[in-house]
Amino acid sequence: MTEQADVTVVIPSYNRAIGCRGAILSVLSQTLPPREILLVLDGVDTEAYASIEDDIADERFRVL
Repeated sequence: MTEQADVTVVIPSYNRAIGCRGAILSVLSQTLPPREILLVLDGVDTEAYASIEDDIADERFRVL
């Protein structure tokens, strides 16, 4: 298993689904990836984010 940093990355999003996939992939590609990545949605239509959650097949990633 790859070594992980003992940090959580929180990505807040308000109506910006278009940039979230790139941000998440960037975090996952770091030399020392984080323990978990949280995408926090604030009052948005979650359907726009459903494909991101389906595409990112990594147990460290969660959508709240």
